[in-house]
Amino acid sequence: MVGEFPWQVSLQRPQFGIPAPDKFCGGVIYDPTTIITAAHCFWDFYDDMPVPSNDVIVVAGVVDIENLDGSQQSIPVLSHRIYDLFNP
Repeated sequence: MVGEFPWQVSLQRPQFGIPAPDKFCGGVIYDPTTIITAAHCFWDFYDDMPVPSNDVIVVAGVVDIENLDGSQQSIPVLSHRIYDLFNP
């Protein structure tokens, strides 16, 4: 239902050669410039390193993540930090 979870966002990364981005994690809107998500969302376990901020976009305003209707907002991540006690 539209507006049922207005604080929920999707974290996505473009996939090379594939038109749809990888929807890899979710998060919640804390304030107009801050999203809170799990620490492991920004860790690339394959390469064993942090995910670069500029590889991620935040998508808000989506009811069905598989069927985007154009009403969503897509905003690039400018910076992030890994929780100090996160131990991958």
